[in-house]
Amino acid sequence: MKKDEDDELSTKEMLNILLQSQERTMEIALKATVSPSKEERDEDSRLKKELERDWTEDQRMKVVDLEELPSQFDGNAAVKCGDWIHRITPTISNLSRKASTYWKKTMEVVHKRYKEHLKATPLGRLAMKYTEEP
Repeated sequence: MKKDEDDELSTKEMLNILLQSQERTMEIALKATVSPSKEERDEDSRLKKELERDWTEDQRMKVVDLEELPSQFDGNAAVKCGDWIHRITPTISNLSRKASTYWKKTMEVVHKRYKEHLKATPLGRLAMKYTEEP
C-alpha cells in the first residue's frame, strides 16, 4: 500500500508540474500576442518617425514611368524579364533614400520564392501559398 501512495503522490506531483508549465506557457503566449514590450513599442515608434521624415525630407521622390515589361509570347521570356528587371533597378532604387533597400529586399523574396517554385512538383506549384514577408 505504501508503494501505491508513493505512485499516487508522484502522479499528483507530475500533474501539478504539468499544470504549472501549461499556465506559464499560456502567460508567455498571451504576453507575446497581446502587448508588445517597451522595446518593441519604442522600435515601432522610431520606425514610424523615420518613415515620416523620409516622406517629408526626401526631395528625390517622384513619379516615374517604367519601361514596359516585354511580352512573354515573343520567346526567351525569362531572359527578357531578367533584362527588364536589370534595366529598371536603377530607376526604382533612385526613387527615394530607402527605395534601394526596399528593392533589394523585394528581389530577395522574389528569388527565394522562385527557387521554391522550381523545386516543387507541378501539383505542388499549384498548391503553393505565400504569406507576406516581414
